[in-house]
Amino acid sequence: MENKTFSWRRLSLMFKYNLVSYSKAYLIYYGTVLGLLLIVFYLALISNGVSNDFFRSWFFTMLVFSAMTIPSISFAELRSKTTATTFLTLPASSFEKFITSFLITTIGAIIAYLAVFLIFNILAVLIAGLLHTQLDLFSFWSWKEFYDLTIIYIFIHSAFFLGATIFKRSKILQTWLWITIIIIGISIILGAVAGAVFHTMSFTSYNIFDVNIINGDKIIHTLKITNRIVASIVVLLLWTASYFKIKEKEVI
Repeated sequence: MENKTFSWRRLSLMFKYNLVSYSKAYLIYYGTVLGLLLIVFYLALISNGVSNDFFRSWFFTMLVFSAMTIPSISFAELRSKTTATTFLTLPASSFEKFITSFLITTIGAIIAYLAVFLIFNILAVLIAGLLHTQLDLFSFWSWKEFYDLTIIYIFIHSAFFLGATIFKRSKILQTWLWITIIIIGISIILGAVAGAVFHTMSFTSYNIFDVNIINGDKIIHTLKITNRIVASIVVLLLWTASYFKIKEKEVI
């Protein structure tokens, strides 16, 4: 008996469905990104010139924008009742619908973005050569920075991927709105807690400059580890919520 949750055959069919359904949207988006990068590059080149910092900053900027846009394109079928019914009754499980969109908007999107930026960098080198300016191909590249940016992409993606399963219209704007509200709420709560803790804490009982009590490097290292753990938990929770949101909408 075929597994009702996962099947390689159904998964391959869902990949084909997603690529056919969203290929036009993806091509328009990445074409727009490439065109925008070329326009900005040319304007910068003829005005003040460009450096590695230019490529590095725009690589980061457009990657972050992609982390918001690409997942928001997903699950467009859920916008209307008719298309939602068609999508939810496809011969595939909720997990297969989730994992195909997830893989396309994470691994697939990052690879596609790298390809687009490589094309942009090649064209930029050629354009600079025509204007008698020397540029090196991918001279700004750093695997360490790319790793850090990938982590940022994943974190942002998780929020907007969930937003794609919840909102029917203006997904990016509505997701941004709720992120802002949540951040403000958490900041107020943490501020109130911190204020209460430090207000009642007495610093007269010990020497706050004692290195045995306060070790700056150790605190920073601990905070970094804590931030990574918390961020990982948040990402996993958001992705899990996205899956159950799709499962909740599934027509039985």
